[in-house]
Amino acid sequence: MLEKTYGDFKRNGLGKKTYTQRGSHEFTSGDPYWALHWVNYTVSYVQRSNGGYAYTVTVSDIYDFAWGNYNNIVVGFGNNYCFAMQSLRLIKPFNISIVYTG
Repeated sequence: MLEKTYGDFKRNGLGKKTYTQRGSHEFTSGDPYWALHWVNYTVSYVQRSNGGYAYTVTVSDIYDFAWGNYNNIVVGFGNNYCFAMQSLRLIKPFNISIVYTG
């Protein structure tokens, strides 16, 4: 995700006082896949007085369950069980926001 957004910034944002990118991303492996999966992101750049850039990356998601989202039978069972509990309002989705500033 960051390689794609940085490449876009180098092509389209360098030299501008501010530049903002928005998009969505699918994590396909590891902890981000299990915890987040599909996310929305915003990357904002602000030019500093020395010519460099400060940036803020915001990744947002709704932690919830969708039916049949995984191929592994054990994980699929657990996921679908949680989806059923969510449908009964025993588990409530919640918003996640991860912010990194550099």
